[in-house]
Amino acid sequence: MTRTKRAIAMAAAMVLTLALAVPALALGEIDAAQPGSIIVKLQEGEDNAAFREDLADAKVGVQVYQVATVNRSGAFGLTDEFKDLQENEYWRGGILTNSADVGSDTQIVELLKAALALVQPAEPTEGEPPAEPAVEPLLETEAAANGGKIELPEGYSQGLFLVIPEKAETALWAYEFNPALLAVPSIQRATAENGLDGDRWQYQVPMYLKGDRERRLTDIVIEKSLPEYNATLGQTTFVFEVTADIDGDVVYRNVVSLTLGGPGTQSTTVSGIPVGAHVTVTEVHSGGSYEPKDGKVTVEIKELPMPAEGDYNRVPFTNTYTNERIPDGSVVNRYVYDGTGWVYEGEKDR
Repeated sequence: MTRTKRAIAMAAAMVLTLALAVPALALGEIDAAQPGSIIVKLQEGEDNAAFREDLADAKVGVQVYQVATVNRSGAFGLTDEFKDLQENEYWRGGILTNSADVGSDTQIVELLKAALALVQPAEPTEGEPPAEPAVEPLLETEAAANGGKIELPEGYSQGLFLVIPEKAETALWAYEFNPALLAVPSIQRATAENGLDGDRWQYQVPMYLKGDRERRLTDIVIEKSLPEYNATLGQTTFVFEVTADIDGDVVYRNVVSLTLGGPGTQSTTVSGIPVGAHVTVTEVHSGGSYEPKDGKVTVEIKELPMPAEGDYNRVPFTNTYTNERIPDGSVVNRYVYDGTGWVYEGEKDR
């Protein structure tokens, strides 16, 4: 399972799964014999509808670390692997809260950052081998993105846990989720919605996946074939314009060229095109003495797929010799994306 390296710097305003509360004597003692578990869930709400639909059948890899044990009264004690947190000003003797005040949010975020720093070594300097993590996970597993249950190992199923979801990919999107600190058991507060007559210990603790997604990117390979070639004319250059749009909005534009010095097939790879886009590849220059076979100058891909491993998106063009002796010359128009749109950069003679 690939380890996901998460950035340690996080904004204090980020939303985390906060399920931490000590002391909680009014709830009675924790049942030490009750096994704890984590239930992976997707956030509810209209804003997350697209995420839930896309991730409905997806699974997410998860790394779980036990940061602290918990006694029957609900007080935490750091494990040996995370004993350095004892010196952190935000540990506060293991007293954690899940109230909505700014102070508690800051406490959880800072402790999360400190815990991540212990399990994820700093990036090595140039020429240095990558450092091994100082702490190994208690558990590495995979769970359904919506409703998957993570059974914690016997004897380690209660306490304070650092949970790091790995990246997940669907047909079109790549997801990256935020890590979280979870107390198992946690306190389930009585509300009008859940109808509880009082707060209680919750041994199956939900972890709501929150994060961002980006459209997956893939490549196309433009192949140019020349069955016939007039060597006396020298090399000849073919120029292609590549555009891609999603729902009418241009998301990619580039101009590439291929120069052939003999018969046969050559190719060039065009990278970074969003999966699922409508792609148009047009041969805008066909060499001085060559013409597209059957007049074919444009290839369209309605929904660009993510190819299977070892495969690629092939875009073939074939030209035939016209029996003319026209010297070749071409100009490649260059475009760059300035963050808001595509800007014409200039021409480059070929």
